[in-house]
Amino acid sequence: MKIKSVSPVSGKIENVRIMRPCQSLLLQIKPTASFQTTLHDGAVCSHATLQNALSLLGAKMTARLISQDSGKMETFIPSLDLRMLAELATFGEGHISGNVTSFCLPILLNPHYSLNLSQNHYIELDITGCENISSIDIYSVETGLIADNFFKYQKMSCPVGNARTDFKNPASDFVVLPKSGFDYVEITFATGVTAILTPTELQYLNHAKNDVVSVETTDGTSIAVVVGNDEDLDSITSMVTGYMENLIYPISQVNSISIVRDDDSSEAMNVIFGSSVTL
Repeated sequence: MKIKSVSPVSGKIENVRIMRPCQSLLLQIKPTASFQTTLHDGAVCSHATLQNALSLLGAKMTARLISQDSGKMETFIPSLDLRMLAELATFGEGHISGNVTSFCLPILLNPHYSLNLSQNHYIELDITGCENISSIDIYSVETGLIADNFFKYQKMSCPVGNARTDFKNPASDFVVLPKSGFDYVEITFATGVTAILTPTELQYLNHAKNDVVSVETTDGTSIAVVVGNDEDLDSITSMVTGYMENLIYPISQVNSISIVRDDDSSEAMNVIFGSSVTL
């Protein structure tokens, strides 16, 4: 169901309420004319170009669950990049559709069920960094099944100058890491076993669970690859698989996770923990 069409004011969209059962949100984004010009206005772009468009877009979402009955307010999406949220929603597979004049991003709340929302128990959205956005059509995707659990994200930080940052008893279902900026993660499982995984290994594990997204061909086009497709593969120059910008790793059976990187790192690194929680 379409919730509303909204245009940013001073680079922000604030206090959009979702009051119907919702399994995921769809954001149909129309960039500004100047942003479209920057991205070669009107062109049907490759997957890589659309990724670049999202990278330059820079918009972030904050989502709060509000209960009128109890007066409780809980932030479950704490100002996270729309690109990352869309990528997590589809595990890096085809999470962008359209062209640079209009593209659609999904934001997943529950993988299987609609979150039980109403006028007394609703979601409130803010989107910041909208300087390159002309308007957003916001849709609430519903299913036939209702549940009270949803994804909640926590944003943690590895400070500048810390060679090692430890997260004890994360009590989360998965962790989201950038594809670079650290040397390795050290994960201690509930079994007592400790594993060391580099970004290369984490990326391999992610790719092993994800199909091909698209390929770039010698004539500059981008095509989807279907299992069993007998397309002439001689023209393929590069292939996109798995997650584009993030690494995700399941940690429901993990006692601790440590991020190890150069102690002279000049930038803090964000680490996102995700878990399924109940209303």
